[in-house]
Amino acid sequence: MYENRERIVLDALKEKQSISINTLKKLLYVSDSTIRRTLASMEEKGLIIRSHGKVCSLSVYANKNTSFFERESFEKSVKMKIAERAVHDAVRDGYVIMLDASSTAMYAVENLKRYNDLIVITSGIKTIYYLNESDMQYISTGGRAINASYSFVGQTAINTIRTFNADICLLSCHGLSETGYATDTSEEENFVRRAMMEYSKRKILLLDGTKENKGFYHNLAHISEFDDVYCNVKLSDKILKTIKNFHLVE
Repeated sequence: MYENRERIVLDALKEKQSISINTLKKLLYVSDSTIRRTLASMEEKGLIIRSHGKVCSLSVYANKNTSFFERESFEKSVKMKIAERAVHDAVRDGYVIMLDASSTAMYAVENLKRYNDLIVITSGIKTIYYLNESDMQYISTGGRAINASYSFVGQTAINTIRTFNADICLLSCHGLSETGYATDTSEEENFVRRAMMEYSKRKILLLDGTKENKGFYHNLAHISEFDDVYCNVKLSDKILKTIKNFHLVE
């Protein structure tokens, strides 16, 4: 019976990337306590992600071929708040800024418009579109394009990054492992992010709470390597002890 409930939830998520908990209760004909136990167990097994009254397919983060547009819409308001807070705290006029191809970093562009004389370097193809609508000076890393994630990767992208020195970089990841590593499903995108970290004075990680305790197969860096971490939830005490500067975005 328990396995049957899990199967029904997973089948429903094949139709949509996310579904409300109220809808699932009606679908399963179970009580509030039963649905909470079922979903908590499924999340612990790494089958789903729970977030603000809904359940989301793990494939939004686990599948490197997932459409950028799916990831862009997932937790959009939260990502926008995180990006806004990080820009407000860290950016100053005249800065050189590196942005990866993540949807969270892309949301920083709107907030960057209030500053003067910025230079933005990005591997994000869609980020370039938003930068093109502004008056900011920007540089594309170029490189081989990954269509699904709208990102440039490869040695060309890395070589471009290595020709500049940035004041800050704004990066994200698919998941934060229990041991404190920022992880991803794409090693090629991580190689680009790593280069950005190496050539930036200040390294900033933008992290929404759904990514906590989600360790994917490729490590970007331990969270202690970042100068600042912005997240909408308080991370575990074990992880917080290793972070230089943690910023809770409410």
